[in-house]
Amino acid sequence: VSLTAELLEPDAKIVSPDTEPISIGDVAVGSTQSRGVTIRNTADEASLQIAQQNTFSVGSPFRLFGQLRASVVNPQVVIPPGKTATVPVFFTPTRQGEATGTARLITNDPDFGTGTDGIREINVSGNGNRSELTANQSSVTFGEQGNRSETTQTVTLVNQGNAEISNLSFNLRGTDPAQFDASLQNQSISAGETTTLELTYEPSQVASHTAQVELVGRSPSGRRVTSSVSISGTATPPDVNDLPGRIQFGFVPVSGAGSATLTETVTLENRGAGSTQLNVTEITITDTENFTVTDSPITSGSGSRFISGGASDAVEVAFNP
Repeated sequence: VSLTAELLEPDAKIVSPDTEPISIGDVAVGSTQSRGVTIRNTADEASLQIAQQNTFSVGSPFRLFGQLRASVVNPQVVIPPGKTATVPVFFTPTRQGEATGTARLITNDPDFGTGTDGIREINVSGNGNRSELTANQSSVTFGEQGNRSETTQTVTLVNQGNAEISNLSFNLRGTDPAQFDASLQNQSISAGETTTLELTYEPSQVASHTAQVELVGRSPSGRRVTSSVSISGTATPPDVNDLPGRIQFGFVPVSGAGSATLTETVTLENRGAGSTQLNVTEITITDTENFTVTDSPITSGSGSRFISGGASDAVEVAFNP
């Protein structure tokens, strides 16, 4: 038996930014801002794998990928041939002034780095600005929410300076600003006082989404006062339970003396996130002479029924031969 094998390797290319160090720019101390490193897999067949690890040094104000769940073992970003993905770099300065850092992107492309181990070092920089305006959360995670649902969280904004902040406004920027919305309780904050920023996640497509809320106000001297909040969420679809492939009624006498009508129930359950909605639009039976639907989520005549995540409903089928 003659066996042959061909080693298929991915081909990682950094699409943007095209210069180093990667600058995240000016960020208020205590706030978080991010910039993405877009990587393309130019290979024809092999998938590119990037270890989803924060490889910045301990204590660095920079981090890769944000907060990762501890329950995920060896998480990876997988880029199919010909596709791209963005690796986010977050900067949360703890002091005023310039900061620099170096991270390692660990991949399965042996030619991606300077050696043959698939590791590419990237240098980043940012500048921490002292600002009177701070948020009690530098990042807000909505977690998994149903697609086309609406979820709200509130962030407290604090004026830690000694003068009023006026003309406060916000801009939604980043990768997916259209998936989020925001509103401010007040457009001015007196010294030492607070106001609230209400953030809403209203996804319109099943995917993971990120954005940045950039806050800008003015001091009495006209100086710009800034802060920012990173927001993220994942939109998930409803998930119906496994339905039985067959319902057994057993032996039932036909119409006439001793005949009977038997019923069986099939449970429809939405096992998706609590904010998902499973839309039941139609229930049909092919043999209407012997079987009928006696009770179902849509027998009320409304034409459809929504089953929320974690809830269930029943379809009752009768057999009268």
